[in-house]
Amino acid sequence: GLRVLVAEDHPINELLMCKLLASLGCQTTVARNGLEAVAAWRQGSIDLIMMDVQMPEMDGFEATTLFREYEKHQGLPRVPVVAVTASVLNDERAACLASGMDDVLAKPFKRKELAVTLERWLKH
Repeated sequence: GLRVLVAEDHPINELLMCKLLASLGCQTTVARNGLEAVAAWRQGSIDLIMMDVQMPEMDGFEATTLFREYEKHQGLPRVPVVAVTASVLNDERAACLASGMDDVLAKPFKRKELAVTLERWLKH
């Protein structure tokens, strides 16, 4: 029953991620860019965000910064944000964490890797 916001601009990646999440018992909401992700998140009922880093209109870094600022100013609990990126370079990973993301999942990933990531953040 975990409610996951999938922020992904590539239709194939979005479909794959939603199917994998559904197979793990998750409900998904889709955003195709950072602006849509912020709007969907502000409506509430999101337990975790899977955030593509490179998206049009507003990237994952900017969206995550807005999440964290809003949470802080509103006194809301922190919603875990997992970066989903094709880059596994240490610089990109550091940039994800510096923007307020909590974890990084490298594309392509397997169902088991996704399950381990979800389990890690469900415990929090």
